[in-house]
Amino acid sequence: MASTELSAGVSGVDITPGRPTTLQGYSSRDGLATDVCDRLAGRAIVLNDGTTSTSIVSADLIGLDVTSVQRIRKLAED
Repeated sequence: MASTELSAGVSGVDITPGRPTTLQGYSSRDGLATDVCDRLAGRAIVLNDGTTSTSIVSADLIGLDVTSVQRIRKLAED
């Protein structure tokens, strides 16, 4: 049986807003969040077997809007 070499790369980045911002999931909250309790992260792993490459990306977010998803997909293709 032929062996296949698998390579992997991982990365993470702090995506915590650097300014006061609205919070999703807190519709009854008045005003902006002005302090940080827990930092938010974006993480990714990319796997490649020499023929095929795939990735998994996660972000500490409730969701992403369609425009952001399209932009991320375009960047991933390039």
